[in-house]
Amino acid sequence: MTIESKNWQARDSRVSTLQVFGTVTVPQTNSVPVLVKSARPAAFNHLSLDLMVETQGIGLQVLTEKAVAYTQPSGADITGISIYYKDELLASIDTVEVPMLAAE
Repeated sequence: MTIESKNWQARDSRVSTLQVFGTVTVPQTNSVPVLVKSARPAAFNHLSLDLMVETQGIGLQVLTEKAVAYTQPSGADITGISIYYKDELLASIDTVEVPMLAAE
């Protein structure tokens, strides 16, 4: 089973947090997408994440777009991210955005 996704981005403040986020189309209104750090080995300077879809309560069987995000402490050495769904590559982020810090 494949899953649709879009708008994947990664931001690293280089001070506190690395955030990865995107939008996933889930099969039911009660489906909740979750990103977790993958157990699979990753290349140097690369982060691998697994997309899991959990079901909570009762919902309608309607394709629904939902935001999903992953946050971890800043990783200045991370330059790319791979996102997997059911052991297949779903998305690859080749650029980690680093926001400019405001001058004091």
